[in-house]
Amino acid sequence: MEKSVFSKSFIPQKAFQELERAEIIFGEQNLFPNETLEILHSYFGESLTQATQLLEKARVTCYSTPDSFRKVYEISKSQDRHIIIGNVNFCQCDFFSSQVLDLQRSLSCEHVLAVTLARIMGKVREEKLSNNLFEEYLNMQLNVFLDIDTQDMLC
Repeated sequence: MEKSVFSKSFIPQKAFQELERAEIIFGEQNLFPNETLEILHSYFGESLTQATQLLEKARVTCYSTPDSFRKVYEISKSQDRHIIIGNVNFCQCDFFSSQVLDLQRSLSCEHVLAVTLARIMGKVREEKLSNNLFEEYLNMQLNVFLDIDTQDMLC
């Protein structure tokens, strides 16, 4: 039984270490070698493929306070928007809820991975907000999330 618990915590840890290693490699070579992509795909599977496709069409914006202490990333494509907090592996999308949290079939979703890849590749638009505006932005996102969650519960 301990082996199972170990492997459940070890594999995600190793996968995210590989993402960190990919960031170093990209910084040195300004590209992801095929071997690096294959390793990442072995951990993240189709979510990685979807993340790269999403990056071709989506915009990633980092909203931060003037001191850059607090950051959130918004990935948006048309009307579809997702908020990712800093380097936290969490997304409010249905895939993350079902496949990552509930069924534990995936380590992350396309939105978290797309934000991570955009950050690594320097494809993030930076927006500094005053502390008050940042707080308003977060409250607005929370209200949108709560409205969606409430609507789901009513259905």
